[in-house]
Amino acid sequence: MTFRKVFLLLGLIITVVGGLQLSAQTSGRNIAIILDASGSMQAGLDNTTRIAIAREAVITTSSALADDVTNVSLWAYGHRLPQDDPVASCQDIEQILPYSPIDEAQFQETVTNINAIGYTPISDTLQQVASSFPDNDGDNVVLLISDGEETCSGDPCAVASDLVANGIDLVVNTVGFAVDATTRAQLQCIAQVTGGVYYDAQDADSLIESLTSAVVVPTGNVQIVDPDGNPLPDIPFTLINTETNEAVGSFVSSTSVPVGTYTIQINATELITQDIMIIADETTNVVVNPLPIGTIELVDEDDILLDEVRFAVYRLADDGYVGSYFGSARLLEDDYRLEVFTVIPVATEATVVRDETTQVLVDTDAGTIRLVDEATGNLLASPLFEIYTEDGMYLGAQSETYDVPPGNYTVRVRSTIPVEVDVTVVSDEVSDIAIATEVGTLQLVDAETGVVLDDPLFEIYTTDGSYLGAQSGQFDVPPDTYDIRIRGVVPIDMQVVVGSGETVDIPFDTALGTLQLVDGDGNELSDPLFEIYTEDGMYLGGQSGQFDVPPGTYDIVVRSNDTIERFEVSVTVTADTTTQIDAINQTVNP
Repeated sequence: MTFRKVFLLLGLIITVVGGLQLSAQTSGRNIAIILDASGSMQAGLDNTTRIAIAREAVITTSSALADDVTNVSLWAYGHRLPQDDPVASCQDIEQILPYSPIDEAQFQETVTNINAIGYTPISDTLQQVASSFPDNDGDNVVLLISDGEETCSGDPCAVASDLVANGIDLVVNTVGFAVDATTRAQLQCIAQVTGGVYYDAQDADSLIESLTSAVVVPTGNVQIVDPDGNPLPDIPFTLINTETNEAVGSFVSSTSVPVGTYTIQINATELITQDIMIIADETTNVVVNPLPIGTIELVDEDDILLDEVRFAVYRLADDGYVGSYFGSARLLEDDYRLEVFTVIPVATEATVVRDETTQVLVDTDAGTIRLVDEATGNLLASPLFEIYTEDGMYLGAQSETYDVPPGNYTVRVRSTIPVEVDVTVVSDEVSDIAIATEVGTLQLVDAETGVVLDDPLFEIYTTDGSYLGAQSGQFDVPPDTYDIRIRGVVPIDMQVVVGSGETVDIPFDTALGTLQLVDGDGNELSDPLFEIYTEDGMYLGGQSGQFDVPPGTYDIVVRSNDTIERFEVSVTVTADTTTQIDAINQTVNP
């Protein structure tokens, strides 16, 4: 066998994938519908948003599922926690409805209330869904609806492949909603490795059509065979629905699709096109003479096959998608463009020659970025740190360690006070980012009793004005000087110094007195309005009747009405007492 090499500098593998999926099955099946509710689903489309269109499409499909499916479960990710906290948002995965026959009213109400605000943890979602199917011997189908890529450092295609390799009984069907070419390839990979089908939807109508047809139409199989009836591996083909003249999807060697009439286009040396009929629960064989096929392999510097590295293949002539593979692929003789999914994805070109192996050299040299405790040098499981290339490409978020190709990176640490550092990574070396983990505690306490207060809120700022957050009770911060603002009736500003391991009390006087507007007989007046100002002129509010304030001296302006003239008066308020302002006589009654 002849070996030919294409040299390419890459890094270690991490990929991102997104997707949506639907498929028809027989009765007695278990279907898990996963709705992408990440922030990107808020993007505008057709005078509304993607999430609004997706919600409507899923609801429309539910009536067909109610007639035909034994158990349906509804899942969503990214719908509860925004992207402010990447760690929490990446864990925002919920089984909203358990497996059961569909209650259409309940299903519609539930889907309508799903928001789209967070990150996209597709990998973890697939793993959780795969372990959730009931043990009832039904067909297990995952229907994933998404508009984009994994954003939580997982590799959904690899996860899907591992689930199948580990004997998990499931089919994952994906629907790409308004996706780009790279995302489409990733979604096709998820479906491909699990024996599912990829559907493409660009607008509301095509999304509803894809979902509806996928759940209500029974399926049959199509496979490519040689003249003796032997299945031919690695033969790419496209199916086009002859009724709609729309492409159903691109597949390799075989697939399962809804019954009907299709035009099959087999991407051989010359394009082979013919019409076929897909019959329920039957396999339609399409005969192809032996084709000129060669092999592409991803190898390291020692010619060892990198069978865990995923790559997507496109024909160079028309940029047509061929398939996604791990480590190696058998392909028709042709020129191809490869996208190798590493930490920093890289594209290259390769030529496949009949009965030859073309090797693509993947440079696996890498260095390690670690997050460590400044005092002890121990690895830190938290906080999260984000990694960006020099040109701003986001690579992922991680705790403890992250392997990347040699180069310059920017690392942002999501701690109480965010830290940003530039790091140069060298092959086979470790670059440590030291984080101070020692903290002190700020706590808001009752000035009289010392009891920690759950109310009001106090805000924390660094001395350079950076806002750290708003808190009640206690707040842990690194040792430093901070500006504090307490959001009480009268806002209070102060500066505090916090040492390591020290608890600093912020005293707050909870005692209040009452200002009350009354008539000449001491009866409370609901009109007119009186305005309250502190001695230094801060406006506290306008009120009728009475107003609770901290002890102190205030300037009061009483507005006029039909019987009362406008007047101003200075009032001193003491704790736990009511000070009356006589609006008729324009006097103060302590």
